[in-house]
Amino acid sequence: MKDYETQIKQFGYEVQQTKLEAQRFSLNGKEMLNRANLVSEKHKTEIMRASNELTTGLQQIALHKSDFANQVGKAKLMMDEVSNDQYLALKDMAYERIGINMLRQEHQQRSMVEQEKVNRLIAEKRHLSEKINLEIQNGKNVSHLEHQLQMNRENLNYAQNRASLMREEFSVMRRLMN
Repeated sequence: MKDYETQIKQFGYEVQQTKLEAQRFSLNGKEMLNRANLVSEKHKTEIMRASNELTTGLQQIALHKSDFANQVGKAKLMMDEVSNDQYLALKDMAYERIGINMLRQEHQQRSMVEQEKVNRLIAEKRHLSEKINLEIQNGKNVSHLEHQLQMNRENLNYAQNRASLMREEFSVMRRLMN
């Protein structure tokens, strides 16, 4: 039983080390999940041997002292549950990190689209201004172009505000996720 308990404690220590490494080295979710599975598989192999020995011993004890064997069996099941909970917590952390990374990527993509929109509107504004100047030099009516320019300015202002909000949102998100 002591060997079994030692194996469970060792697994808990390895889970903690994996969590610390994940935080220290900013591991991505997939790499963290791979490490969690590796630690778990190693633990399963080691614990299987100790579990088989303990089960065999419990069966022998159960012939003579069934109450004691039942108590030891309950303790073993509780340790198995603790071990499984540790693995699931590490696995959840990995999945959470995968989700965070996907959220960051999606937000960056939206932010890039907004910035491209701003850049396009700036170029369009420049083009309209040049066109208005050219039309004025040629003595033509530019009211329709001035309307387009005004609408462009409104759209540009909106797009710049939106891009600014997305940058602020990403800054807040980055602070909360670290």
